[in-house]
Amino acid sequence: MITRLIDAWDPAHSGGIFTYGGAGCYLYGIKYALNSVMSNRDIRTNGLYSTRVNIICSQQGHYASKITADWLGLGTESVVEVATTEPYNEMDMDDLEARLQACQRDHIPVVSIVCTMGTTDAMAIDPVDKVAALVEKYPNPPGFNKPLIYCDSVSGWAFLSFRGYDFEANPLQFSHDVNNALRVTYEKMSTIQHADAIAIDFHKTGWAPYTTSLFMVRDFAHFESTMSRTKSAYIHNRTPYNPGLYSLEVSRSAAPALAAWATLNYFGLAGFRVILGGVVEMSRYLRSIIKSEPSITCCNAADCGLVTVFRVYPEGIDAERQYAKEMSDASEKTRAELDRHNALQKDLADQIWEFVRSGQKIDGLYAPCCNYSSGFRKTQYPDGDVKVTQSEIFALKSFPMNVNVTKEHMDHLIQILKVLTRRVCTR
Repeated sequence: MITRLIDAWDPAHSGGIFTYGGAGCYLYGIKYALNSVMSNRDIRTNGLYSTRVNIICSQQGHYASKITADWLGLGTESVVEVATTEPYNEMDMDDLEARLQACQRDHIPVVSIVCTMGTTDAMAIDPVDKVAALVEKYPNPPGFNKPLIYCDSVSGWAFLSFRGYDFEANPLQFSHDVNNALRVTYEKMSTIQHADAIAIDFHKTGWAPYTTSLFMVRDFAHFESTMSRTKSAYIHNRTPYNPGLYSLEVSRSAAPALAAWATLNYFGLAGFRVILGGVVEMSRYLRSIIKSEPSITCCNAADCGLVTVFRVYPEGIDAERQYAKEMSDASEKTRAELDRHNALQKDLADQIWEFVRSGQKIDGLYAPCCNYSSGFRKTQYPDGDVKVTQSEIFALKSFPMNVNVTKEHMDHLIQILKVLTRRVCTR
């Protein structure tokens, strides 16, 4: 069912395995890459010894990269982060090429390039087609196979449901703005066809119970042969399906697979499209009302994803002007202002969290849950004679995954933030 949403993937040859979450998918992806890239070195028997390998990923990628490197014994220093471009936070292909050139020069094999396909901040989607072209251009040293491309698509996968949707006719009658956002996101996501392996969290943009995560590969026969181990004397193959021979968990429940299957059948393509369109509609509405608030600025207005990332400033401060200054001015005074306003974002998120936990109301309504990011993006201070250390930008974020969220809830969120900002700034 999923493979049919991916161009160039063949349902007769692809396959997958359910695991314990997105981090579990990441672990499978890198372990599969290790076994595949280093198949000539029998690392499954002898280990890596002193062989250094690299995992290349976006600096916007999930922290599971370092968790995986740690748990596999590769060390977190094996993770090489590629710079991202503004305003979409996708991998900078020039920087990726430079990293691959350095690995080739130093004779360090790259086991995997991990493409981020949708984040819970700025919906960063890396161009997998361009990554695949660079993989062909910069092969690993002799004795090592080609790096595997793994797509961390746990959040963005659902947009693949728009494969085949007629955006020109727009039969579901999305607004022009939302229809365009969905089209742009799908077109970016469609480059996932160049991946060797991908990850799907049905418990995120599949609206299924925790945990329902699927690790999928383009060539399941290759995955099975690469990952299979010698079976124990008491294990016998009674059916064609024998995950005990190649999975980490061995003992496994069928619940995640059934949850995903039921969700896909219940919603269907039209259901997923309508829900995603509704979430994007609420996100676009929030961005529109933020525009009319002089003390609030949207930090990811250019991207077309589900999340709205924004910064709130004290009353009387021009948010757009202040944010632009904080992004570019490395003076001590402006850095102090940035630190103070970063702290405000955290304080506001903490206040909202307390409202949610305690059940308090403002104007008769409960507070919508609104979190914050302590590293949404870095500043862009220009370098002088000495390289300048960049600062982290904090921001609040709205991720309206509840299908019952309405425009009234978004209006209420802004009102709550105004009340809480006055409270925080005057205490």
